[in-house]
Amino acid sequence: MTATPYVFLKEISSDGNVNTIDVIFQSWPIFVSLNPTYIRFMLQPILDLTEAGKWPHPWTLHDIGSGTFGLD
Repeated sequence: MTATPYVFLKEISSDGNVNTIDVIFQSWPIFVSLNPTYIRFMLQPILDLTEAGKWPHPWTLHDIGSGTFGLD
């Protein structure tokens, strides 16, 4: 079994928002130019939380927070 790496992008103007969707969207061109694999690594925690059923809403979550959901 291989581990999937995560990349955490901290929103500097917030109180704990990590991997904020709107920040990932705005930084997309930078990561496409540097290394597109980082985009997958940034979105993977969000997808894992959604897949695990820890986000009960039909829309995507805004960010993974500062430990609100717990990735286990």
